[in-house]
Amino acid sequence: MYPALYVTKENTIVSLPHMAAQILVGRGKETVDIPILDRSCSREQLSIRWEPQGWVLEPLSRKVATSINARVTSGVCPLTHGDVITFGDSRLVFLTHEDMALTSPRQDASTDRFDEAQHTVVTNAEGNAAPSAVAALGEIELNRDAVIGRDPSQAQILLSHVRVSRKHAAIQMKTGQVFLYDLHSSNGTFVNGARISGWTTLRQGDRVDIGPYSLTFTGHSFVQSSREGNLRMVARNLSRTVRSADTGQQLRILDDVSFVIEPNDFVCLLGPSGSGKTTLMNALSARVAATSGAVFLNGVSLYANFAALKEGMALVPQHDVLHEELALNEALSFTARLRLPPDTPMAGVQDAVTNALASVDLQHRAGTGIRNLSGGQKKRASLANETVCRPNLLFLDEVTSGLDEGTDWEIMRLFRRMADHGMTVICVTHTMANVAEFVHKVVVMTNPGVMAFYGTPTEALTFFGVSKLGDIYRKLPDRTADEWRTRYEHSAYYERYVRTPLAQAAAAPVSTGLPAPSGQGQRGRLHEVWRQFWILIQRLGKILLADRPTMAIAAIQAVLVGVLLPLVFGADASLETITPVDQHTPPNTKPFSLVFLLGISCLWYGSNNASKEIVKERPIYLRERDVNLSVLSYLLSKMVVQGIIGVLQVLMLFGLVQQLSVIPGDDTRQLMQMIMAVLTGTSIGLLISAATSSRDQASTLIPIALIPQIVLGGLIVKDLPYIPGIIAHSVVSGFWVYQGMEAVLHGDDARAQFALLVQAAHCLMFCAIAYVVLLVRDARRG
Repeated sequence: MYPALYVTKENTIVSLPHMAAQILVGRGKETVDIPILDRSCSREQLSIRWEPQGWVLEPLSRKVATSINARVTSGVCPLTHGDVITFGDSRLVFLTHEDMALTSPRQDASTDRFDEAQHTVVTNAEGNAAPSAVAALGEIELNRDAVIGRDPSQAQILLSHVRVSRKHAAIQMKTGQVFLYDLHSSNGTFVNGARISGWTTLRQGDRVDIGPYSLTFTGHSFVQSSREGNLRMVARNLSRTVRSADTGQQLRILDDVSFVIEPNDFVCLLGPSGSGKTTLMNALSARVAATSGAVFLNGVSLYANFAALKEGMALVPQHDVLHEELALNEALSFTARLRLPPDTPMAGVQDAVTNALASVDLQHRAGTGIRNLSGGQKKRASLANETVCRPNLLFLDEVTSGLDEGTDWEIMRLFRRMADHGMTVICVTHTMANVAEFVHKVVVMTNPGVMAFYGTPTEALTFFGVSKLGDIYRKLPDRTADEWRTRYEHSAYYERYVRTPLAQAAAAPVSTGLPAPSGQGQRGRLHEVWRQFWILIQRLGKILLADRPTMAIAAIQAVLVGVLLPLVFGADASLETITPVDQHTPPNTKPFSLVFLLGISCLWYGSNNASKEIVKERPIYLRERDVNLSVLSYLLSKMVVQGIIGVLQVLMLFGLVQQLSVIPGDDTRQLMQMIMAVLTGTSIGLLISAATSSRDQASTLIPIALIPQIVLGGLIVKDLPYIPGIIAHSVVSGFWVYQGMEAVLHGDDARAQFALLVQAAHCLMFCAIAYVVLLVRDARRG
């Protein structure tokens, strides 16, 4: 039976005879040995033959490119087991033996595996062949101006994917040169890894990345390939060193790790605590890049081209990153609207949400509140949230921790199904019960950050001499890390899964072009900030309306202060009841004290409401930042929504005090001072929330922020000493709140207006500092 070609479209396996001089593959039924039902390929597309050194492939077509493992080939290339051959709309897999990656001991309702006797192929629940996207889609001649996009009615170069805009980019031919222009797409157009703005001149060898597609410019055409369903990862010599907090010495926590993950593989990273599993996954996903070494996706450097490649990657963290106040379909809808191109209609958004829910078997729970889902359902919901935009590469960070064995089996089966349907899946796990059943390959790490083994689960059992994977942990202490590494490097598994694939990857063609001028363009940036701002406003509004306890507490705060102040100051605290005092007497009479406490209360409302707003959802914020979230949109949405809540509290407070007592001075002008105070307090709270790492830290900082507002507010000590006076005038918002309300009390409109301007400046200043803090923390995380 073997060697053979697995023809995915036709759901067949065709044996390759050793005695044949050459085996022709193409669409010409009369002239080829293996006919392919694909009009987009040539009559004689390629030939395969046996030579003394092994099986080789030679492309024959001049019109339709042939790729091996997503790399276009132009000459004779060696073939090894598992190589993916793509051309036109066809995808073949070269097999030399029964492949453990295509075998599963258990058959279930959703998948059937290769059976050793019958050789049936992977099918889905409907019994159809599992979908496999094509890696190389041929050559596109550039002989006229053209639009690139996903809308067939508007684009001449069609790239059909949800991450591609309807009209994404434009090609212009002029004076013998080819120019590329991004049409204000949300996900961007990248040339040699740099996002472009304005017209960019293409040079031979330049690589253009749009969504999951790569277009290599030949000088007169594009050679088109896709990472969709066919992403190959090469990790080469990954190492990471950190400074020890105890000794100050450099510690190596990841030590020269290399391997190749083939398209559609489900790979688990295993090892004891501290062995470097999470460090390795962070390096593979570029969340925290390796100190040395490189990661390549289909021959493209991930670290050098992260901006172009990141939207094709998704990471599901250990802890759920969804707003539990929302219904499941609402949460996924907001995620899709943020991440999909802005020209995606709502019907397209709903289709993406429906498909994501169907992929994790949660259609029947679409309208359920996330807080009402079970633990396993929340894990699947998080997975649906991260795959709503159809990523090519999925990272899973201990997502099955804490689940019962039955739920773990369901989740692992789901991961395997996603790999079978075209996704490359990498998972860190401590739960071993179902790894052997569903995983294609395992990476076994040992302290300190050394790879002890890489291969299939069955091969791991043989290598370590154990009967079950969990026993590997007991075997690792028997040898040092270097001994395990040396033993593995001298094994046939290392030759098969590391040395040979790495040698082939070393010959992969790379772009010779220089980075294009980067940027998105002012118009495009502002449009995207505005678009995300409105989506975030809507999401935050829904969250707050669903969070009734929080809204009730905010109302109680306003009522409590609104009733307490009239009880303390009596029914009449107007200016007329005051006995005149000279200018040296501290303003401690009722009207001054009342307006001071009203102003401080407003500052407290705003700062207290907003102080936990960012830190409480920091995991969600970080995950969305990894994709495409605008910090400015995010911060503005928080400021607006929390500001509205604060203003409503002020209106309640003002109305109650006016009804039960009298607020001295002009009502409208005092209300304006109080509204400005609550907005300034909101900006202070957002700054605290941006700068802290936990809710407890934020709660601790609120009194620290408010005490200076009281002490330096100008009521307790009217004539402040020189240095405290400078501090009060410069950065103490409470001082200017009291100055403004006191000025209104005396009818000094000019001083009241100046106080409003200073408070507005403080509000902008604290928001700007919060913005910078978020950017700095994001940069340090990377």
